[in-house]
Amino acid sequence: MKKYIHTLAIAVVLAVTPALHASVTISHADSGTTGVFQSSTGATLLAGGLSIGFFTTNGGAGPSNSAFGTTIVDWASMLSSGWHDVREFSASNPDWNYPTPVAGSVASIPIGSLPAGDQLYLVCFNAGSYNISTPSQSFVGATEWGVAKDGLSPADLGTKTVNLSVSSVFSVTPLEGTQSGVNMNLTPLVPVPEPTTVALGVLAGFAGLGVRRRQRN
Repeated sequence: MKKYIHTLAIAVVLAVTPALHASVTISHADSGTTGVFQSSTGATLLAGGLSIGFFTTNGGAGPSNSAFGTTIVDWASMLSSGWHDVREFSASNPDWNYPTPVAGSVASIPIGSLPAGDQLYLVCFNAGSYNISTPSQSFVGATEWGVAKDGLSPADLGTKTVNLSVSSVFSVTPLEGTQSGVNMNLTPLVPVPEPTTVALGVLAGFAGLGVRRRQRN
């Protein structure tokens, strides 16, 4: 009986231990001069911040690159496409906001929330900050943004540093914004037309068509 209880205790420990350690760490290091986001004119960002995370679409592989600029055009469309900032899943929430160099690690992210092999991205806006309690209210007032596709999330107990450059070599794929040496310039956000504006434009088009028809008659 004692042997049975001892064996059972070992089995329980083995079963529980992996779950306790099933986590990963996502880090970002910003020197302030190398591997940084800049304004569309190449100027230092004085406001705004970063969101580092992943999309739950396509099994964590994220959307196709061509989705950016077509169906994904701003923060709202990122959220509706399944975007999650890694800070959602951890108690360690670094301040990835400008104007100070953006750096810090998000530790103890459950690997069930960020499985190994998920595609990671860096997203930058020139105003506002990430609102962890109400993500839809993040980066309010931004007029420019940049999106960079980086590597994959690590396996259990691993750490992935998500940067624009590694060893002074630009190491990401720009999806919104342009490479500038080892840095990346933001690109203007395209304003979404108000429904009223769109409707008035359509009506104006029909009115103009009617006038031209009467003139021909």
